[in-house]
Formats: sequence, C-alpha cells, structure tokens
Amino acid sequence: MTSRSFILLCTLVVILIASTVSGAERAWNGHTTPGSVKPTAFTPYYVPPGARSYDSSSPLLHYSSHWKESFSSRYIQKSIRSTSRTGAYMSFTFTGTGVEWFGNKDKRHGIAKVYLDGKVVSRIDQWSASSMRQQRLFWAYDLPYGKHTLKIVNTGENSKGSHGKLVDIDAINVMKGSKTPQNVVVQQQQPAGPTMQSLVVNADAQPQWSLEQKGQTGVHAMQLTVISETHALIVDKVEHNLLEINGHPAWAALYNLKTHALKPLNMQSNSFCAGGTFLSNGTLINVGGNPVVEEITNAADFGDVDGLQAVRIFEPCDSEDVDNCDMYENHSRIRMASPRWYNTVLRLTDGSAMIIGGSKKGGWINNQTTNNPTVEYFPPKFGGLPIQLDFLQYTLNSNLFPIAISLPDERVFMVANRDVIIYDWKHNIEQRLPQIPHGVRVTYPMTGTGILLPSHTG
Repeated sequence: MTSRSFILLCTLVVILIASTVSGAERAWNGHTTPGSVKPTAFTPYYVPPGARSYDSSSPLLHYSSHWKESFSSRYIQKSIRSTSRTGAYMSFTFTGTGVEWFGNKDKRHGIAKVYLDGKVVSRIDQWSASSMRQQRLFWAYDLPYGKHTLKIVNTGENSKGSHGKLVDIDAINVMKGSKTPQNVVVQQQQPAGPTMQSLVVNADAQPQWSLEQKGQTGVHAMQLTVISETHALIVDKVEHNLLEINGHPAWAALYNLKTHALKPLNMQSNSFCAGGTFLSNGTLINVGGNPVVEEITNAADFGDVDGLQAVRIFEPCDSEDVDNCDMYENHSRIRMASPRWYNTVLRLTDGSAMIIGGSKKGGWINNQTTNNPTVEYFPPKFGGLPIQLDFLQYTLNSNLFPIAISLPDERVFMVANRDVIIYDWKHNIEQRLPQIPHGVRVTYPMTGTGILLPSHTG
C-alpha cells in the first residue's frame, strides 16, 4: 500500500467513525465563533514586547515640507502624515536592532524609497486595488545594535492602475534589542575533566564563536520539525506573525534550509500547545490546541477556529518543490473525540498515534473540572471513543504533557507528576511502578523531558 493510499484510508476511517459515533455533532465541544468565517480586513499593526511605537505625530520623526496631517479613528493614534510631493521625505534616527514602518494602501498611493543608514534598501509600492489600513509596509530586524537612521522618500512614481502618488506614514515601531557582548568564549576543558576554573568566560581567548542569521522563519517556531533534507515545518499559535496568507497572519510555514525561502501554510485552527507525531507512512499529525481567545486575538480579524479537537494533517513532502504541500484540516468531519490542550502524542509500534490526556479547556494548571483523563488514537481504534486512564486521575494537578515512551514489548512507559506506569494499550492495563524519588515532579507546570536510555544486564 502506498503512503498516499494509507493516508486516504486513514481519512476515510476517521470520517466513517466520526459520522457514526458523533451523530449530530455531539462530540464537537469546540466552536466556530460567529462571524469568524468571514474575516474583516486585517490590520497588522502590533507592538510586541520590548518594542516601542512612535506615532506619525511624534516630534522625533522629522519631515521635509509638503506633508499633510490628517485625523481619523481609522489611523493609529487617530492621526497620519501623507504627501504627494516628489522628493518629500521623513527621517527618523533610533537606537535598536529592528524597525517597522506602518501605513495605508489603496488606489491613490504611489512608490517610496526606503533608506537605512544612507543606503537604499527597498522600494515600497503602497498601491492596492482595495483599501487597507495600518499595514506593515517595511521591516528590518537584523540590524546590529546601535544608532540607525530610517529615511522614507516619495519617488513621485506609481504603478499601473494607481490614481495618485501618495505616500503616508502612520507609525514607526522600533525593536530595542540589546548590545550583545563580543569576544566571549568558553575555555576548552582540560583532559582531567571539567572544573569550575575550566569553564571561566575569557573575553580574550581564541578561537572565537559568532552567530550569523541566515534567514527569517516568518512565524514563531513554537513547534518545529525537519521534514526533508531541504525543509523544516514550523507551527505557531494564532499570533501577529509577519508572514501572511489569505488576508491574515500565517500560523505555520515551510522554511527552506538551503535558500531560506518561505511558504506559508493554510492553518485554520489555533495550535497553541498542541501535540503531534509522525505516522508510519511519514504523515505528520498535529492535534488539539487552544480555544478561540477573543479578547486577545479577535476571530473576526483572524478567522481562526477553536483548536481543542482539531486534527491537522501534513502529508509527506520530501521534494525541494513544496508548492503543492499544505496543512489539511476538515473540522466538520475529521477531529478528535474529545477536546485536548497540552496533550502528548506518541507513535506506537503499529505506526498509529496514541493521544494522551490534556485539558478540556484553557488554563494554566489542570484540575478535576478541566482534566481529560483519557487516551484516544489516530487513526481511531476501539470504536473511536476516548478510553479512561486512571493514571491521569491520581496524577492531578500536574499531569499535562505527560512523558510517554514506546517500549520494545509494544507497551508504553508513562510518567506524570511523580508517578510512573507501564501501560498495555492493547488490553487497557495499567501497571504501577514506584514513584520518582525525592518528591520530584516532571510534568507541566513543572515540565521536564524524558528519554529512554539503553539498558544493560550482565
């Protein structure tokens, strides 16, 4: 059976079970916020932690003559500066490691040149067939820490279809950053073994290490996995990311490890603190996540869907050409049987995935009202229903993201809080082992990690 046949079969099994078990949407505890399926015009303006925003009216922004100030609730801080005069410019000197320029786009706008420290770095066309407010027009995030000058100049040019030569400035964001110590290395350890003296930082030691940024991922790498020799798959939560798709920020991307090119992926649901694994055919599943958080990320702006029961499918994509590779979601037919946030996903010896525990809704610690003390499988097994696991009851309140390792005998070694079991998933039998010594807790919110070391018997 080919990989594609396998995933199609998996999808068919999920559809049949979901239709049979859930009936008239009984299993669907998540929701699509009213209005979220028709996103409004997205405004990317956002001031991240550690950054500072300067409004167009700031006295630190120096304008040449022929700039006009306008006022409207549609603008950042209700004001904006604009000009149609060729050669008119704005100059702004700042200290930091990055800068962003926000403005508007519509049919009346033209083209501007952007200078950084006296050098032309970009030509920005503000023309758009539709009116878009508070758009990120230019950004640079890899500047060396220090003083820099941003200059924006109206070229007096416009693209075909433009009705004007307008250039405007709504706000400038500065990423402050910090000065990174230079020439800091760690001395090599002596053959006798590491000592405190051998780890002393010496600013004059040779050779020296340096970090070099080759590219940008476009989305934050909350979850990252290498899927081929050329690409890494990066998954974030619903967030104000730079990379955009379908009129809103992208929440996942493919990053080319050789060329640093980006391809945004069409994620529909919030994958914050989801779990995931590869199936035996190379298909990646990413399951669970966060509900819609309207007071932070408005669903009408983003159009995101509740992620608690989401199943996101990424089929094998091992060629350098990733144009046809994307994340697949179908929330009306393919979903988990119960909501899960902070769940663990483990590939079993038969190539399927076990989905373990999690929380039924948002929260920073688990309790009886939010706990999901069950496991389920993808593709579904045992009728597709969640299976009770007592282990996830008595390990409250620290049992999110339980540590799970598949053993050679096909059972699963599982740790949560201070407790340990070996789980025979084929027969639903839990074998309790002694607790972790000294009262040590290893799972969220005291999160640790685990790895299976080779055993040796003499």
